[in-house]
Parts: sequence; structure tokens; C-alpha cells
Amino acid sequence: MRLMERVGRNVKRLRRQRGWTQQSLADRVGIHQVYVAQIEGAVKELSLEMLGRVARALRVPPAELLK
Repeated sequence: MRLMERVGRNVKRLRRQRGWTQQSLADRVGIHQVYVAQIEGAVKELSLEMLGRVARALRVPPAELLK
């Protein structure tokens, strides 16, 4: 599995565990909902800064998204 696929799956899993929509996660990160969909679909590669922002919004350490 590619790293971006792993990140996307983890973002989606954690978002769903919290009962959040893609839009609600996007609002917390300060990005567009389409960008969240692209992250979850492993279409968009994340910068380290964005990885950190998504992790903070999900209230997990950035490493949790890479597991």
C-alpha cells in the first residue's frame, strides 16, 4: 500500500469514528471539502504542514496518520 493510501484510509477512519462529515473536517482544518475527499482517496499528496493540520483537527499525533 502506498503511503498516501494509508494516510487517506486513516483520515477517513478517524473522521468517521468522530461522526464527522468531510465538510466538518474541512471546516476544522480550514480547507475545502473536495480537498478532504482527495486526501481520503489518495489523489492529493499532503505537505508535512497539511499533515500536521489534519492531525491537529483530528486530535491525534501526525504519526497516527502514517500507521
